[in-house]
Amino acid sequence: LKMNETKVMGILNVTPDSFSDGGETQCVSSAVERAKFLIKQGAHIIDIGGESTRPDATPVPADEELKRINNVIEKLRIAEPDCVISIDTRNSNTALEAVKAGADIVNDVSGGTWDPKMYATVGGLKVPYCIMHSRGNPENMKELAVYDDVVKEVVEEIKEKAERAKKENVFKWSMIYDVGIGFAKTFEHNLILMKEGKRVQEELGGICLWGGSRKGFLREILNVDVKERDYGTVAAHQFSIQNSPTGQILRVHNVLGTSQACKVFDAIKDV
Repeated sequence: LKMNETKVMGILNVTPDSFSDGGETQCVSSAVERAKFLIKQGAHIIDIGGESTRPDATPVPADEELKRINNVIEKLRIAEPDCVISIDTRNSNTALEAVKAGADIVNDVSGGTWDPKMYATVGGLKVPYCIMHSRGNPENMKELAVYDDVVKEVVEEIKEKAERAKKENVFKWSMIYDVGIGFAKTFEHNLILMKEGKRVQEELGGICLWGGSRKGFLREILNVDVKERDYGTVAAHQFSIQNSPTGQILRVHNVLGTSQACKVFDAIKDV
């Protein structure tokens, strides 16, 4: 991917319990058709997840997660050979098998803290690696959302993870950074991180992924159901990436609106 423009990552959850679209694409054929639709709508990347990591979610055994995603990746790679596929997992064996099946990127919501083998696995695979900030796990993360300076601390904690990853041969140029909107963050923390998007990217010194799509902070602002938060998602994401020095990645459920917004945003920025 050439990162001279904002890229859109379409979310494809093959789970029964994801907060927004759980249960909608559990069979392989429907998942592949959904991915093809997202690509047609403008997605540059398809992010496939087999485990819900929403707050209070119950962990899924790695073998069950792998069973959910592997056939989808294989079939999608055949159907869309040029598609960039990301595997959304915190398990190293899932990451390994997903890349073997055709995935191009590992998107780890734990940033390497869940599975001690993740950094070495990604280092061996030599694929881009998204390091997301969080604390604890989905069952206790809410209790750990305590910061004196949320931007400073989140950036520092991501940098610490990146340094550990580098020691396992994960190249800095291959790293993508995600501040973890909605993960061990309060409503105010989420807003501050998005408001300070330029500072976040400059201090991390690389590509950032923003994943605020349909999340709870939008409910508190808009007071609407989860699938009615797409316009709010576009607004939040565009604010996050304004004035950023390089292209970034927006991870979303509704690709079309974000794709159009990004094209307009990039056109105006480049004048």
